[in-house]
Parts: sequence; C-alpha cells; structure tokens
Amino acid sequence: ARFKDIKTLVDLPKSYVQPTGRAAGMKLASVPEPSRHVLLAASSDTEVSWTAGGWPNRGGIASVFTYYLVEGMAKAPAGTTSAQLMATVTSQSNEYAKAKYGKTQTPQAEGTRRSDPLAAYLGQ
Repeated sequence: ARFKDIKTLVDLPKSYVQPTGRAAGMKLASVPEPSRHVLLAASSDTEVSWTAGGWPNRGGIASVFTYYLVEGMAKAPAGTTSAQLMATVTSQSNEYAKAKYGKTQTPQAEGTRRSDPLAAYLGQ
C-alpha cells in the first residue's frame, strides 16, 4: 500500500524517538539514559525489513531478521553475547536480502548490555 492512499486510516504518533532514544522536543535532563538495555532493529533506517516464507525451520511467513535471530538464539553456545549473536544475524540477514531481493538489510543493535552473555540478558 502507498502511504498517500492510506494516510487517512493511520493514527500517526504525536512524537518521534530520536537517535538519542528521547522523544523529539524533550530536554536531555528530563529523560535518563536506560542503565541496562539492548535495542534491536531489523534494518537500518534507510533499508526495508524484509519478510519471507518457506523457511526450512519453524515454517510460515516470518521477518528475515526474526527468523535468523530465533535460529541464532536456539543454536548459540553457552556464553554467546548479544553482540556475537547480532554479528551472525546481521551477516545472515544481509546475505539473504541480497540474494533474494538484490537489496541490503543490516540489522542494528545498541545498548549497554551487548557484551553480556545471552543467558544473563534473558534472565536464564
């Protein structure tokens, strides 16, 4: 669908999150930085986050990023960090998007807990 065709049906946000993680117009002092977080995005802000079907595991239609994230988490050896997992997921997502769509898809991760083991982050 084209946005111009559906814009009357969409409830647009009243504020947008900026790259700093704060809503536009908010003073820096009014919103503290999260002390423990990991933020994942399926692609950069200039790319499409692709969805596909026919996956070999888990079946159905799924986001390319989500498929490789779930597969990576299921296969991750003990002690794997979210940064290590994301390096693999980013490579797989980008390779898939290039092969299937001729475009890039570069998942993003930021936050203070990227070097923590996945088990610690997930509370296991």
